[in-house]
Amino acid sequence: MRLSICVYLVSVVFCLQSVKAQRTFYVSSAGNDSNNGLSQSAPFQTINKINTLTLQPGDVVLFRRGDTFRGMLTIQNSGNASNPIRVDAYGSGNKPILSGAVPVTGWTNVGSNLWQANCSSCGTVVNGLYSNNVPLPLGRYPNLNTTNKGYLTVQSHQGKTVLVSQQSLSTNWMGGEVVYRPTLWILNRATITQQSGNTLTLDNANADYDITDGWGYFIQNHPSTLDQNGEWYYNPSDKTIRLYNSQDPNSQSVTATVYSQGIRLANASYVVIQNLQVTQDLNIGVYAANLSNATIANLDITNSGEDGMAIHGNGSAVTIENNLIDQVNNNGVEIQAYTGLAFRNNKVRRVALLPGRGKSGDGQYRGIDVNTTTNTTISNNLIDSIGYNGISFSTQTTGLTINQNVISNFLLTKNDGAGIYTFNGYQLSMTNIKVTSNIVYNGFGSSEGTLVGSTFSGVNGIYLDGCVQNVEVSNNTVFNCNGIGIFMIDALNNSVFQNTCFNNAESQLVLSAGGSCAPRNNTITNNILVSKLTKQTVARYESTGNDLGQYGTIDNNYYARPLDDAIKINAAFLDVNTNSSNAFGLKDWQRLYGKDINSKSSPITYKGFTVNTLNGTNRIINSTFTNSASDWYPQSYYNNGKVGWDNTNKIDGGTMQLYFQPASGYKASYAFIFSSIGTIVSGRSYVMKFDAIASANGKTLNTYIRQRNAPAQDLALRVGSVVNTTRQTYEIAFTATQDDADAIVLFQVLEDGESIWLDNISFQEATISRNNPDDLMKLAYNPNVRDTTITLDGNYRDVKNQFYARQITLSPFSSAVLLRELIPDLSPTIVLPQSNFQVSPNNVRNLVVNLFEGNNQPTPGGSVTATIIVPAGYTVAFNNSITNINVSGGNTNPVAVDNNRWTVISSISSQQLTLKMNAGQSIPANGTAVLGFTITRTTANSGSVSNITVSINNDPARAYDGNTLNNVYARIISGQ
Repeated sequence: MRLSICVYLVSVVFCLQSVKAQRTFYVSSAGNDSNNGLSQSAPFQTINKINTLTLQPGDVVLFRRGDTFRGMLTIQNSGNASNPIRVDAYGSGNKPILSGAVPVTGWTNVGSNLWQANCSSCGTVVNGLYSNNVPLPLGRYPNLNTTNKGYLTVQSHQGKTVLVSQQSLSTNWMGGEVVYRPTLWILNRATITQQSGNTLTLDNANADYDITDGWGYFIQNHPSTLDQNGEWYYNPSDKTIRLYNSQDPNSQSVTATVYSQGIRLANASYVVIQNLQVTQDLNIGVYAANLSNATIANLDITNSGEDGMAIHGNGSAVTIENNLIDQVNNNGVEIQAYTGLAFRNNKVRRVALLPGRGKSGDGQYRGIDVNTTTNTTISNNLIDSIGYNGISFSTQTTGLTINQNVISNFLLTKNDGAGIYTFNGYQLSMTNIKVTSNIVYNGFGSSEGTLVGSTFSGVNGIYLDGCVQNVEVSNNTVFNCNGIGIFMIDALNNSVFQNTCFNNAESQLVLSAGGSCAPRNNTITNNILVSKLTKQTVARYESTGNDLGQYGTIDNNYYARPLDDAIKINAAFLDVNTNSSNAFGLKDWQRLYGKDINSKSSPITYKGFTVNTLNGTNRIINSTFTNSASDWYPQSYYNNGKVGWDNTNKIDGGTMQLYFQPASGYKASYAFIFSSIGTIVSGRSYVMKFDAIASANGKTLNTYIRQRNAPAQDLALRVGSVVNTTRQTYEIAFTATQDDADAIVLFQVLEDGESIWLDNISFQEATISRNNPDDLMKLAYNPNVRDTTITLDGNYRDVKNQFYARQITLSPFSSAVLLRELIPDLSPTIVLPQSNFQVSPNNVRNLVVNLFEGNNQPTPGGSVTATIIVPAGYTVAFNNSITNINVSGGNTNPVAVDNNRWTVISSISSQQLTLKMNAGQSIPANGTAVLGFTITRTTANSGSVSNITVSINNDPARAYDGNTLNNVYARIISGQ
């Protein structure tokens, strides 16, 4: 009996303790810290009062909405799994504000729009001054809106502590702070301890980077910097703030950062923090050390003097979701060695946009910096407007997933980084890391303060830097970056598949050897890589050895550059102890390295320009090769590139042949031939036309204009062409980038055992209209967690040749590069120099009909239908076995025709023939089909005049001809 009573008493004690622990504390700006805080009618007033409480499992602390509380909230107690400690809001209205700033009042006008006030609560540093909650700019010299965005130049230096300015320094800047840029990815800060003329001595001995000559610096945090509205300076010696303002700041609400952190969670577990606004803290908005089993949700963390959120130490099972981190000076979020952490559905924006306001050294100015150990998920976050990397992650990680994030407008303050970045220079073990289904775009870069004249952007979408291994990069969309879409240096055992890269300024994908690790065993498959502009390469594979074949499996990719789809893959490798870099067509890349055997080019290509006028005469001296190939000169690295004259009527009589003899046996072997074109003027355009044929299909031809003499620089972007075994006419345009009085034009080909023949070459100054690439191609993407249908302004095809009629539906976090469907436009012409038909036996004439495709679109196979009609008194005959024909008019040189590609499908009284192109045959974009016919005068009267007509049959589906206004051609003939 006593035993059961004892048990009963223990149970009562336990229940009493449980009830006692589950307390709710209310905090209101209208409250009083002498209250018990246990009801809305008797709330506490300050954060400090909460800090004095020993919180127990199940306790709740509620701050009243619409109120502002100043100070740092510290939580260092723990709840338990069933009864966490919770900090939240109550009431209605805006989230309660936890502010780390104090009001600054009593401003005194000290002259020249300068105001000064005391800040007795301020410490040794003030990292933010705000007017009506809007951040004010720290004073700097030169101002941000001056030349080069306010950077001066380092003339010389001594280590890290002495800087000699290139510009004269008439002001005494002692006590101020120098911000210098020693590399692309660093902005360091150092106090000026001495000045002698233009020489500054800095308190900077412990910095990681030396000052760099020729790079930039500026000065801040000095009273002499104040000359624009809102600029301020803090003097820690007398705790005064000086402000430049054309209006009286006493009429404004001015605050200055005092409290180092807004919320501090120390060695706590089973804690929930939510529904608060944390703002204007000296260092960090939310700081946690050794936090476990916690949730941080729905906080607005704004205007942090340094970092928005810092999760330091070790911990586990932390969820950070639905928060806003906005307008912070250094890192948005920094997470250290945690396991089982989820960072999801957060917005991180406007981070580290002001040079010099973030910290010195590596690892700063980042949106999210993840250094966790195991089982981390970074998902469904919006990361926008970041000074350096959008997301960077440590390589000491096992089980990290970065997925379905939208990262935009990054590298706005520094260079040489990425939207998503990691570095494994120490060659640590990496396992189970996935970067998947992210949308990364608009990486800009900041060149101000870098070496004068430097054009390197280093602005990449996804960047695996330095021996990164075992990372899956899949289903990401990367576009509009000023560097490379996906960039890998010294990468090993990585899988890169089903990504889409579009309009990244340097290249869409690069796998390169940097010297630390040899790239090996990578898988690069099923990626869509599309360059919008001709100056962008589609992919680069680079080595300092001859080992590109060992880089891994590269196949089933789509390599597209619709405005110049011929030569688009760059490869660099060692050949005969010489580093070589060549631009290849897809066929060349396949042949040389056995890579991308199943990969494809663009399904649609565009000419890219329209010729308005041709000015002046043809500048090519020997353009038709009637008797020789003179005035064209070959050069080749192995002296085996040859130019010859071919009189076997490859095109029109004599032609120029470019070939290799003997074979060199080297992959880097190429040759070019050149001829003079005279003076080239910067900004002017030039049009080149030529006919070409090759001994094998897919022969790539690179055409460019260049200085004849040293330094032999290109004078315009190079243009590629693909030459096949059937004759084709090519028209390309150059716009000169500089003047030259003695320029040359060059044709360049790789040595592959095949020959190329050229004829009818012309080069003339012209006025042209460039087509806007944005009118021809676009990227559609879906940054949402649900399917989205996007309305299109026309009909499009994707790179896989899938057709879309004015709309496309995309699954979550997917994308498609869309190419506008331009309908082929066929224009026929009749070649009939001699139009008089005599009586028998001279009553037979041969004619040639050329069908030109002029809209940059190949016709569908076996679709084109054409009709030729001769008048009464004549008959027309067609022979599909004819391969050449003598054109009337005394020309005995046969013209190659392609009658064998056509079949007669209708014949009416031998005066009208209708032909259809055979199945599988087509007219290529900007190509020509040449048909030969025989016309016989039968009963036509002498002196009669009639028309022969040829037309492209009506095409209601607009599959092979989109213009019904120009597809009928008439040619006058007469009976004699």
